[in-house]
Amino acid sequence: MIPLNQRALAALTFWAQQFPHRHPEHYVFPLEKCSQAGSKDSFGFAGNLIYDTDPMQPIGDIKEAWEGAKRRTRRHCPQCKAGILADKEKPEIGYACVECKFDVQGLPVGLLGVRFHDLRHSAVSRMIAARVP
Repeated sequence: MIPLNQRALAALTFWAQQFPHRHPEHYVFPLEKCSQAGSKDSFGFAGNLIYDTDPMQPIGDIKEAWEGAKRRTRRHCPQCKAGILADKEKPEIGYACVECKFDVQGLPVGLLGVRFHDLRHSAVSRMIAARVP
């Protein structure tokens, strides 16, 4: 048993409602498979789309997910900011934006220098500034 206050219980109740076919043996935070950034949903919105959820498996390692997210930020076009850099077709080398066709030899820096701990620190600092207990 894990004691929860009303706020935590309400948050978990809301989260559980996102999975209408859940069972007591399912994980609270199930494993999800996502498409790559830039994929468009049926409404035309781009982003990471969840295409499969396995409630019998727990979510993967958060550090692994964070490292993958950092690697994906290197693929955003430095020119148009909306496009994704794709590998040029062989034998050419380098990358080209799928939206604006901008060419680069190497991938931009992205978020490689940002640690997961930096995000925690930023979130806590903003919560303190907003007087969140």
